[in-house]
Amino acid sequence: MRILCLSAGVFAQSLLGGPAIAQSAALAPTNAWQLSKTEESCSIWQNYGTAAQAVTITFTSYGPDDTLRVWLAGEALPRNTNKARVFRVQLSNDGAEGEDWPMLVINGSAGTGGLVSFYTNDGKGSWHVIRGWSLPGSFADLRAGAQLDGNFANITIDSDEMEPLTLALDDLTAAFADLDQCRDQMVRDWGHDPAHLATLASGPLPVERQALAESLRMPEEMVLNHQSMTVQLRMAVDESGQVADCTVQAPVLAPRDQRALCRPFRNARFEPARDASGNAAAGLFRATYTYFIFD
Repeated sequence: MRILCLSAGVFAQSLLGGPAIAQSAALAPTNAWQLSKTEESCSIWQNYGTAAQAVTITFTSYGPDDTLRVWLAGEALPRNTNKARVFRVQLSNDGAEGEDWPMLVINGSAGTGGLVSFYTNDGKGSWHVIRGWSLPGSFADLRAGAQLDGNFANITIDSDEMEPLTLALDDLTAAFADLDQCRDQMVRDWGHDPAHLATLASGPLPVERQALAESLRMPEEMVLNHQSMTVQLRMAVDESGQVADCTVQAPVLAPRDQRALCRPFRNARFEPARDASGNAAAGLFRATYTYFIFD
């Protein structure tokens, strides 16, 4: 079972009571689910629709938990320069209208088309920090959840800048199983044992999480150009709570910016992972840092 929890800043008072997404014709898949892998991520993706309506959806895993990045790219999506935008996302099964959530996404570009991305998080194994700049209205950290498994049928997105778009998803059971196998092998390639990590009673966590969150900074060029961004990081933490290494998994950044993002974590004190008996153990810590700029 996977739990899809859309954790993002939203305009709670103005949108939570808003109307449901208007029904739209569902685009059908044009190929089977495909698997792709890099040193730092595993993804499944599928194409939908044709010509001007063509859209690709991608689910990307960066480590051993149920946190995923969701990407939608295509000509039917609004094209922007990595800005925060309010979208409504609806997950439903065939013949049943699902609940939808107002949420902040990052709206960028992919070639001549638009790119919309958001994340999923079931609250396990990944530490997520969210910051916002120039966000009007009520900005709050909202979590909303729904079961996402191989029987899930449709995903619909909508905003003021586009018509509602629905993708009739192919069965995800086998695709998610392939994604899990790819992720486990990726973790082994990093030098960790997925089975050992799964048995830990708790993973490593920063001792002073608030201070660490406040010390994080985005690359200067992104801030100067008013661009939103989500950064994925991973690090090994030993039995004494020391960070043994730090890797910026995404996006691709200059070495200087990678060092700057890792520096606060290297200098932080961590509570080490604990096994079932309460003993300190080596573990893997993952962090997701999202900086929303809205203008």
